Amino acid sequence: MLFSYFRGLNSSTRQKLAFLTITLGVAIIERSLLPIFLLFPFVKQQALNQRLKNQLEQIDVKYRDLVTQSYPQILAQLQQLEAESSHLSRQSNHLTYLLKETEDKNQELAQKVQTQQTRQNLHVSAIHKLQNQVFKHEVKLNLIDKSKPSLLNSGFRERNILVLIDGANFDHSCRQLKLKVDYRKFQQALIKQLVNQQVIKSKSSHLFLNFRYYIGEDQDNQQQQNFLKCLRHLGYTIVSKPMIWQQGKPKANVDVELSLDLVQLGRYYQTIILCSGDGDYLKPVRQMQTLGRQVIVLSLSSMTSQSLKETADFYLDLAQIKEQIFYQNSSHPLVA
Repeated sequence: MLFSYFRGLNSSTRQKLAFLTITLGVAIIERSLLPIFLLFPFVKQQALNQRLKNQLEQIDVKYRDLVTQSYPQILAQLQQLEAESSHLSRQSNHLTYLLKETEDKNQELAQKVQTQQTRQNLHVSAIHKLQNQVFKHEVKLNLIDKSKPSLLNSGFRERNILVLIDGANFDHSCRQLKLKVDYRKFQQALIKQLVNQQVIKSKSSHLFLNFRYYIGEDQDNQQQQNFLKCLRHLGYTIVSKPMIWQQGKPKANVDVELSLDLVQLGRYYQTIILCSGDGDYLKPVRQMQTLGRQVIVLSLSSMTSQSLKETADFYLDLAQIKEQIFYQNSSHPLVA
């Protein structure tokens, strides 16, 4: 029976039991406890190894249990992350496609805008040509209508006055003076001042006047539209160009239109009054002077080109007529 029990033990235990039996046998034969004392460190080490082994087995069991329990959750999280990554990738591709489509549309729109601007410029040019033709026809009608003085009469030419107002430049000068302009009074005060200073020889009641106002027009600005409507009612001819936004600021340069009218229309007038201090008008002013036309410049002295002052046949400082054209009610529609 003891032999059967011995065979049932594993090899490691059998080795330990055999070693212990031999040690005890030696101790009995030698009648000494020394072999038993020598056996203590070995037994102690074996016990320590056994405890470490048991702990490792427990740790291994816990690790397997942990892996078994956590793996499905980790796998599910990984699958969720892969799904989200796939969704984000699809969204990114879609956004890239939309961005490219938007860029293509912007390019197409820019081309359309450029084409439209070109057409507008052509239309504006055609309108200016038509205006000049209408004016020439009016001149011819004056020659035919005997009730009106003939343009061949030098006396009538002296009473023929063209007033060109650079709206942006003139308005800026008025703002510097903190001046609100009543453009009804302006028509009378300007001519009266020039007659009083004997710059213009004829009486103001005998003069043929053509007031033209040049401005960058904003169709969406109702206040500006009301102002221009009032100017037309007073007899001003409005020459405008659509406002263009550049770097967040509105811009519409009408210098070219004013210069062209100064040269093309100016030949039909004896006196030209330029309401601007911009030195860019120096060349057309000199050109009209070579044709024998009198050119008068009205502007704010501190904002006027010195060369333009010296070139003009007469220079009138805007500050001199400030009181005559001032309007106290700033909400009045004829006030700039």
